Amino acid sequence: MKKILASLAIALPLVGFSLQAAAVPVTVFAQANSTSGGVGAATGINVSSGDDLWITVDSADCWSAGTGNRTTNADGLVTPKPASCQTSDWVGDHTQGGLTAPFASLVGSLDTGASFFLIGTHFNQTMTQAGLLTLYFFDSNSGDNRDAVLAEVVNHGQRAVPEPGTVALLGLSLAGMGLLRRRRVNQAP
Repeated sequence: MKKILASLAIALPLVGFSLQAAAVPVTVFAQANSTSGGVGAATGINVSSGDDLWITVDSADCWSAGTGNRTTNADGLVTPKPASCQTSDWVGDHTQGGLTAPFASLVGSLDTGASFFLIGTHFNQTMTQAGLLTLYFFDSNSGDNRDAVLAEVVNHGQRAVPEPGTVALLGLSLAGMGLLRRRRVNQAP
């Protein structure tokens, strides 16, 4: 039985059943990584078209879009208030790089800030573009932003779906191993 389990542990990844990829923690600063005057937070992750990209930020992790009470989480200044840290009713959208999204949202770029896509606190998407992933604080004035959020980024790559013939071959192999084991047990004195 141990040999069969060991064979499965080797065979399953070979036929396309992928294992969980490791999360890359990335701190995104509201001022230094602002879309208006900052540079993107480097993730070191190259994304290919077809990759399954997951990004999460704790909804209680908060940053600020400036003076007054403009504190919120990575979902941005929206109604209803996404986090207990957002006590202000000030909300609004910002347009930049082909995206209209709430101020103070977490956004990403695959082309060093020429265009953006909305991430917020939870992002799970099969990507249609390729490039080096950078993360930003989405706003129009970086001068009075403060604090940071921690994003966990996982690129699962392209999840291969095994061909039916491959799965059938794996099944026949396992059945054959089981028959050989049964035969050896029955032949033992």
